[in-house]
Amino acid sequence: MLNYSNSYSLRPSCAACVYRSFLNVIIQVDHVKARSKFPRLALNPKNLQILCKACNLGKSNLYKDDWRPKDWKTMIRVFLNIKA
Repeated sequence: MLNYSNSYSLRPSCAACVYRSFLNVIIQVDHVKARSKFPRLALNPKNLQILCKACNLGKSNLYKDDWRPKDWKTMIRVFLNIKA
């Protein structure tokens, strides 16, 4: 479950364009492999990345671009409030 206090304190940034949430940019959790094409991966943390709304909408379900930083696993766990 998304936890507002965790996302606020983390101040996540878009993995593609590096805009940060404190710049009034809407941050979303994106599926590297689209839910519509890979429904079994929809909730798999290995298939998630943090993108701003503009990059997420531009990516759509057409691409499988993975812009995650090397520590993406930690960022996703904190953002989604998942314990290691």
